[in-house]
Amino acid sequence: MKIKATEFLMEQYGLWVWRDNGTPRCSSPLLALMMRNPANEKRMGAPAPIISDDRALQVDSFLSGLVKDDPEAVQSMTLYFVHGLTYREVGEQMGKSYADARMLVRAGLSAITACFLMHSKMAA
Repeated sequence: MKIKATEFLMEQYGLWVWRDNGTPRCSSPLLALMMRNPANEKRMGAPAPIISDDRALQVDSFLSGLVKDDPEAVQSMTLYFVHGLTYREVGEQMGKSYADARMLVRAGLSAITACFLMHSKMAA
């Protein structure tokens, strides 16, 4: 899997998280508030993700596994792909520069790609 493909997969994962896929269809009060928040309008009105629940849960498990090894990279990827922040905004949230935030997101993408490669080798 290439980095570009992983980046597209992470974008789809971010949409999947916001679309409330893979969870029971009961609405929580917090979700209702999030949906009414104008700041989240961009994400809630986004197109439906093209990622399957199984693949998104696989990405989710890889991210949770990477938290132990590189929590900053996972946090930066979550801010960038799930919350839709720019590199500059990710850097501000984490107290880093633009270049450091971009480097952390790219490092996270490389780590997720490695997880997919290791998983496919183990399956073979």
